[in-house]
Amino acid sequence: MTEKKLAFNLNRVSQERYYWCGPATCQNILSSRGQEVDEGQLARELGTTENGTNHIGLLRNVLERRLGVPYVSRLIPNDPPTAGQVAQFWEDLVRSIDAGFGVAMNWIAPVGNYPRGVKGSQSPAYSGGTVYHYVAAMGYDDATRSVFIADSGFRPFSYWVSLNQCVSLIAGKGYAAFPKEPVVEPSYADGELSKKFPSRSKYRDNDLPVGTLADFILWSDARIHEKSIERNA
Repeated sequence: MTEKKLAFNLNRVSQERYYWCGPATCQNILSSRGQEVDEGQLARELGTTENGTNHIGLLRNVLERRLGVPYVSRLIPNDPPTAGQVAQFWEDLVRSIDAGFGVAMNWIAPVGNYPRGVKGSQSPAYSGGTVYHYVAAMGYDDATRSVFIADSGFRPFSYWVSLNQCVSLIAGKGYAAFPKEPVVEPSYADGELSKKFPSRSKYRDNDLPVGTLADFILWSDARIHEKSIERNA
């Protein structure tokens, strides 16, 4: 597998007001789940003011309530992030996207670290000094270790960035994800060992299944032990 992206409403990616990047980020993630919610409504739910949206936990709360799944928020207080934090983010991202849920991120982008487009995508038009901004991670490429971004504030509004730069932009803030545990399909052996069979006793009066192979082995062992005790009694 190489690339996976979530579908969302490309006509509504951009934010309606300069301080509504938090509501727009939630809007884009909700759109990928078939929910089209007005940005103003989300701004009210987030408590967004002209100073912006206070912290990533507010986005987590709205996404969790509206989507009905347990989003988690993780902080990366240190800059640069550690290798462990990068690995944790990648695991959370992949699990979230595989489950069909976008990841909300709070970025700090100083002039020397404006997001740079990779995989042939155009870099967004950041300017004006350090940018404090919410964006949504809406896909990943595990061959190039890159992240697909829905960016409500800057053209072209969607692009790819490298994993390492993405996490470096989160440093000092945090992100909210739904890292659903992968479903482990039972193996053929699991199926055979859990299958129940009818009794082979000469006293059986029906063909209903009564136990697994392990049950029969344990019952046989118990009967052998009982006979041994009875003989020596």
